[in-house]
Amino acid sequence: MHLFGNELMKVLRKKLVFLLIPLMLIANGALFSKEQWSEHGDLIRYRSEFEQVEEAYARLPVQQAADKAMADYETQFAYLALLTAAADPSNPVWIAEADRVTKERPGLLQSFAASPYSKEPDLLRKELLFSEWLLKQYKALTDYPAFLEEIKQRAESLLTVSIFQEPSSYSYRNIKKTSEDFESLAGLELRPGLEEGIVRAATYPITDILAAASILLIGIYLFLFEKETKIIPLLRSCERGRLSLGIAKLSALFTLTALLVIAFHGTILLLGYQFYGFGDLSRPIQSMNAFQHSNLRLTVLQFLVLMSIGKLCASVVFAWIAALLFTFFHRAAHALLGLIGLVGGSFAATLLLSPSSTWNALQSLNVVAFFDCYSILAHYQNLNILGYPIARSALTASLTLWLLLTLPVLCTWKYAHGSSHSPLSRGVPPYLDKLRQRPRSYPLSVSTHELRKLMVTGKAGLIVVVAIMVAWLSIDRIPLRFNQDQAVYQRYLSQLEGMVTEEKLDFLEKERQVYADLPNEEKKLTQDQKLGMILPATYQERLGELQLLATRQKGFQQVMEQADRLEQLNRERGIEGYFVNELASSYLFERPTVQLVQALLLMGLLQVGISSLFPLDSQTGMAAILRTTLHGRRRLFAIKYAAAFGIAILLTVLVYSPAFFNLQQHFHRLDWAAPVQSIESFKTFPFDISLRVFLWLVAGLQLFGTFCLVSCSLCASLLIKRQSLTILLNMTLWGSPLLMEWMGLSSIRSISFNQTFLLYAGFSSTSILRIIGYFIMLAGMAICSLWLGWRSYNKASWGGVKIHAARTVTSS
Repeated sequence: MHLFGNELMKVLRKKLVFLLIPLMLIANGALFSKEQWSEHGDLIRYRSEFEQVEEAYARLPVQQAADKAMADYETQFAYLALLTAAADPSNPVWIAEADRVTKERPGLLQSFAASPYSKEPDLLRKELLFSEWLLKQYKALTDYPAFLEEIKQRAESLLTVSIFQEPSSYSYRNIKKTSEDFESLAGLELRPGLEEGIVRAATYPITDILAAASILLIGIYLFLFEKETKIIPLLRSCERGRLSLGIAKLSALFTLTALLVIAFHGTILLLGYQFYGFGDLSRPIQSMNAFQHSNLRLTVLQFLVLMSIGKLCASVVFAWIAALLFTFFHRAAHALLGLIGLVGGSFAATLLLSPSSTWNALQSLNVVAFFDCYSILAHYQNLNILGYPIARSALTASLTLWLLLTLPVLCTWKYAHGSSHSPLSRGVPPYLDKLRQRPRSYPLSVSTHELRKLMVTGKAGLIVVVAIMVAWLSIDRIPLRFNQDQAVYQRYLSQLEGMVTEEKLDFLEKERQVYADLPNEEKKLTQDQKLGMILPATYQERLGELQLLATRQKGFQQVMEQADRLEQLNRERGIEGYFVNELASSYLFERPTVQLVQALLLMGLLQVGISSLFPLDSQTGMAAILRTTLHGRRRLFAIKYAAAFGIAILLTVLVYSPAFFNLQQHFHRLDWAAPVQSIESFKTFPFDISLRVFLWLVAGLQLFGTFCLVSCSLCASLLIKRQSLTILLNMTLWGSPLLMEWMGLSSIRSISFNQTFLLYAGFSSTSILRIIGYFIMLAGMAICSLWLGWRSYNKASWGGVKIHAARTVTSS
């Protein structure tokens, strides 16, 4: 118990824990509140009034309430059409809608004039929202019996198909099991109620990210602190060895993880209840549209309890996996790289694996999927395990329980019996040991020494090897498959690529006329066949040719739209446009998800790669001695930054170069001399530059932004002086915004480094002045970070060693 208390206090007394976790808790609640107000502000604002309307409807039978909600909604929408058409007579859509509802409802104008809505338009809009929300609730209740019947009929229909009739096949078993699982839900007493508070609280991913980052911070202090301070061998002197200490550490980790889960997810549940309410907690979850695909007989209260327990179990499993990696690996960078690989692989499996894949079970049984308790409980899914359909919820619960029992045993055993030395440092052959210890016969410059120390001792060389492997695997070896329209478009572009000329426009006009004449040609062919002027075989042959030509019309239409856009560009801005393959430009410029994956990969590799530059000197006690180098500390400081910038350039090239290689492999070459405005996404770009210059501009700005990121990251390493904490803090500050944007929070782009890695989207949707202002902000951050880092490096005491001690060594 004494050791347990010591481990708890060791973590709670750390300044970074005391400052960072409360900030993440505040950010968790603030970001959730901002998102809810931006998406459902009206519902939150009018909640008390809406609850009164809900109570009135709840007194009616379900079907009567549903009919009333539909009638009210249709009437109020008709009133809104009249009101909007009167306010904006130039809007043809609302004018047509107003004419339609007036004809369908003869007394509509009189009833509207007599209603309070004619004088209070805001009241109409508010009550229309009420009717829409009510209609959504009651539609879920009335449609559910039909949904259950549809599942039963679909199962019976599928079982009549021969390929599904084999009793020993997975398909047959899955169809039967699905029908039986939902059959038990017939007769549920469904009751209305809002689902937003429950669904929003259960599906907010940023809470999971922040909670996992906090758990990782706790794990680093509990398991990596002794390794980084080189006191791990002393722990063998503990009573009963390190077994009792290992148990105390795991107990402290479990306790703090539980508290963090309660704090982070409890905050979201409270805010969800405050904003929307949870309604009747005793109603079945199938009463809500978002839960109608669940086969679990749960009430809302039971769902919330199970979801909270699931979040706690997933967090504990994550914490114990991190603890096992921290215990197994000697170096912090290796452990964190392994954890990043595990989490990254889980993300990739969750997002990229197809449900029909052989490995589809990995899509639902991984570290990331464990946190998605909403999908586990609310979505019915069976996994193919040895030919038998097993419910995802049951498999997840079983695997989680097994991990909860196994991981702490493995972690405790490894901590108690593992060596304090790296497994990679044992078993070195004698001849290699002699080579390693052979004295050098040539002087080693400071820059060479720092680069070697970074690449070998700091394991940045391993990071570069990983980046090379990822780049190699990112090269597509299977040709892309194009549909009919894309193939036709590419065929035309292969003839038209280059500057727009009169000859090319004349060619397109002739082609357009051919497609325009197709209906007349087909009509004439049919008449000739009826008059007996052509033989039936000739008719079928000519008709097939015309139909084949018609299938190419959509692809040609895309070419014509591009030609019209280029002509407009010439008329309005005087820029001679080029025909640029839009499929190729979309592959390179318009894939934000791929760009986010590239940014996350670069971020993770870069943070692990440069994290040892300054902390390694501090942890080995060499910081002050290294300041005695020729030309003083300033040159050493500059060499370290230059080494970090060099790694950043190398990793950037390795991460982004496969996309250009794949572009050349899959598509006909792009004309890099074309004006960048020839691409639709960049048609408003203010400067008349070529595509080649634009690419160099984007690459230069991205590299500048990466240098600013490196400067901020190195400043953090100088302030914290611990490699593991440096990686965690930098990934939390600069990496988590990328995950937030991946999950839909695009508003964070302009206040993070996200814009640096999403510049193609930035130039297509953001003004050039805002982008210039953004990079000025980054430059200011980099300068401040450089100044703060230099001051920290220049302190009188750094790394626990006084500067005057180094001076004494120099003088002696």
